[in-house]
Amino acid sequence: MKRWPLPGVRAGASRAFEKRRSFACCSAMPEIVIVGAGPAGSTCAAELARAGREVLLVERAAFPRTKVCGEYLNAAAQRELDRGGLADAVGHLAQPIRGIALSAHGMKMIFDFASPAWSLPRSRFDALLLEHALGTGAKMQRGQVHDVRRSEAGFLIAFRDDSGLERILESEFLIGADGIGSVVARKLGHARSSQGGRFAIGGHFRGFERLDGRIEMYIGRKKYFAINPLPQEGEANVMLVMDREVMRAWSDDLQAHMARETRTLTANTRPIDSVELLGKRVAVGPLRQRTKTVADRGAFLVGDAAGFVDPFTGQGVALAMQTGRAAAAALSQPRAEARYRAVHRALFTERKRVGAFVGLLVKSPFLARLAARWLQTDERLRTFLIRKVSGI
Repeated sequence: MKRWPLPGVRAGASRAFEKRRSFACCSAMPEIVIVGAGPAGSTCAAELARAGREVLLVERAAFPRTKVCGEYLNAAAQRELDRGGLADAVGHLAQPIRGIALSAHGMKMIFDFASPAWSLPRSRFDALLLEHALGTGAKMQRGQVHDVRRSEAGFLIAFRDDSGLERILESEFLIGADGIGSVVARKLGHARSSQGGRFAIGGHFRGFERLDGRIEMYIGRKKYFAINPLPQEGEANVMLVMDREVMRAWSDDLQAHMARETRTLTANTRPIDSVELLGKRVAVGPLRQRTKTVADRGAFLVGDAAGFVDPFTGQGVALAMQTGRAAAAALSQPRAEARYRAVHRALFTERKRVGAFVGLLVKSPFLARLAARWLQTDERLRTFLIRKVSGI
């Protein structure tokens, strides 16, 4: 894997932050540092490198990495991949998704897409995006960023490399693509404190019967259960998403609670204890990220670091790639921060409304049943929801 020859890196990050004169001798530095090499960071890096910019990705995980959130690629994500020349490669590996089978409080509905979405494990998808970014000229440094400060030249980024050594980078521009709980957002004062947020538990499972190419969604009070078919026959990405108060009521025996909840939500048709867990079970949360700003004086936030959309809507990967590309485009224009804020606002606001609508359905059985009746009788509402989830 390519690595940046780091003449601007210094050992002893904490000491260096206390003694700013330590940086006077830094003779070289990457122009742009991107923290996080997920879909947002890799897309941004590829666009910047293609434009001839010097860009360094700093990523804490070794690729390929296992990550079960965001394994759904709607039409908007496919368009982003096509713009980067990756649509054919991803489409060849992916499982086509033709629609959603929704069950909510005794009511069942089918929403079929005008064109198939895709499902692909993030271990393959993220590695492909990162390889593409490196192929365009971006560089990569393994390390976990734990502090960020502003400097006269731009930014100081402190991290521990994969050998455990404390180091510091200095860059002119900084892009936070480090997801929920973004270190970049917190250290620069851009994160907004927030309460609540759902938790998700799941993983990859094998042994499902009669998967028909649709995502299965089962909605209950303050929780929902999703089964997303994967390319391998009988395998699926499974996530049980619930409010914090539901999670708190659980004991340490997560498997028993998952089995009980999935039996209840699916009317005993898809109990999780009837299929085989592949690898480790994953628990993430709280699924919430709010920010005061997404761009300010050379710092940009992209993907989940800039704001989180409810995973029910399946728009996360598309939004990550769109914001990554938008930040890269803004950096080539005057008033880059204002331009990016405007684009992000347009991308995020409508998706946030859809996420809020979904949140109401999950919290209230009455509203869920009422919405189900509307969707069955109102063709315009059905079309709107399908378009938003499918990314058309």
